[in-house]
Amino acid sequence: MWSRHELAIDLVGARANAKITGLVALQGRQHHDTQLSLTHAAGAASSRTLWKAIANARSRSVFNGLITVAPGADQTEAHLKTSNLLLSPHAEIDTKPELVIEADEVVCSHGATVGQLDDKALFYLRSRGIPEVQARQMLTLAFGGEVLSAVADATLRRALSERVDAHMPTYVGQSHPAEHCQTQVGAARIPRQHRKHPSCLSGRGEALPNLPEPP
Repeated sequence: MWSRHELAIDLVGARANAKITGLVALQGRQHHDTQLSLTHAAGAASSRTLWKAIANARSRSVFNGLITVAPGADQTEAHLKTSNLLLSPHAEIDTKPELVIEADEVVCSHGATVGQLDDKALFYLRSRGIPEVQARQMLTLAFGGEVLSAVADATLRRALSERVDAHMPTYVGQSHPAEHCQTQVGAARIPRQHRKHPSCLSGRGEALPNLPEPP
């Protein structure tokens, strides 16, 4: 299954603001291509972009993100970050964040990470009596939780959480029997007693987000 998602955003007003978040979760032999273009055409505008991908089995995720600061768009602040999680040695993630700056006095950054679930986090959860399969799924959902936490509306956030739960594999690291499911939002449901421990890490090697309890 192949899919493509194209986003083109232009900030044309002074002091405009954009917050862009997304998560792609792939299974089987799915291939998803994300093309993001964000242009700062006016000065003193700001943007923050966070894009994540989770690839399992033999799936492939491609992300190309371009932020352009046009001439005259001085005092722009723009940040682009893409984080990616590989759940299988056969999965592939290609990510390319880019910045083109043609203005002065700007604050801009971009970066990309690709990694696997953290062994220390798995060990910590398993030492608390959580089976390995469930621990892997919890960490995978936590990885996507940063995207979900950006949704301010509680009702929408709960709906997105339920959708992600339905699309995530029952056994992380194995091919899901329904290979045609994918989603672009994320959720995490981590028991409260596991959230704040310094060894309880996400797939990016960072502390798990302190998300609200599920309903």
